Amino acid sequence: MPSQMLENWVWDTNMTKRLSKHFETGEPMSDEMIAKISKVGRDGQASDTLYQCMLGIFDLLVHTALDQ
Repeated sequence: MPSQMLENWVWDTNMTKRLSKHFETGEPMSDEMIAKISKVGRDGQASDTLYQCMLGIFDLLVHTALDQ
């Protein structure tokens, strides 16, 4: 549970801005880069949701095949 909680903080744009800096200059990450990272996180969540839907449909098919 703690790892999942901490992993979700990465997708929060305000938190990413506060935690990120360039290792040499100390500059915070650009808003453009943070937006790209955030988009990747949303795309990954959508893929996970579709995968769970596919597993649910497969489960229904397997467990209702004899009923037909």
